[in-house]
Amino acid sequence: MKSMVMRKIYVLALVIPLLSSCLGDENEDKSEVGSDVQIELYENLTSDPNRLLIVSKTEQQFSCSNYQIAANAQMTEESIIIDYTGIVVPNGCITSPGPAFFEGSFPIEDGTYRLELRVDEELNEGSLEVNDSLFAITMTNSPSVDILTDTLLRIPDGLYWGSVAYNDQADVDLVDSFVDSLQQLAIEVPMLKDGYYGYFELENQQIDVTPPDGGYARGLYFKYLGEDEAEVRNTIIDYALTYPDKLVIRFANYKGEVISIYNK
Repeated sequence: MKSMVMRKIYVLALVIPLLSSCLGDENEDKSEVGSDVQIELYENLTSDPNRLLIVSKTEQQFSCSNYQIAANAQMTEESIIIDYTGIVVPNGCITSPGPAFFEGSFPIEDGTYRLELRVDEELNEGSLEVNDSLFAITMTNSPSVDILTDTLLRIPDGLYWGSVAYNDQADVDLVDSFVDSLQQLAIEVPMLKDGYYGYFELENQQIDVTPPDGGYARGLYFKYLGEDEAEVRNTIIDYALTYPDKLVIRFANYKGEVISIYNK
């Protein structure tokens, strides 16, 4: 028995230095990005006026999901320049694996901007078009950047969007009742272009939603035309609180507010 214990201790003595060596390398900041960078566009709805968010992530996956890309971002009247220079390793690890991230926020006005994205000094070039309905990226040279969303459609003032999820087909009448209650308010369903809006995607004038396992979901969007937006919030929250075991209702709006019983 004693020899078995000693053998385990001996094996651990060999393994621990190896693990420590690996962790030591993993915990050091890296002086290069070392992989392609993927780009997604979002609109910051909580700023006034709204700002463009350029969210960048490495193609490479790291052992922790809170790694960051070291980057310098600057903007002029004619250009946006982001220089991705390395990887910042966090002191504490969120244990699920994931890419490293960088988020740049830009106060964009209508116009066309030159786009320069450098990854480990390799230049990627293109342009960014901005108007009141969209942000659109066109790349002319992109050896180390992958644009995941080249066109971001802008969210109109007054717009609300969300979903109602339910597990039992028999509860579809409750969903219809909820929709009817919204239609009693001063709302309209605008004709929006199909495409990517950052926080949702429209296809055939329908919000693309993922139902729960074995359940159902209906996506909804509308524009509020009234003067008291509290009535929209109250209608959503009232139904969510009245039928918490039957309906899961989550909405957001053009101000960046989230409306649900989990975040009132």
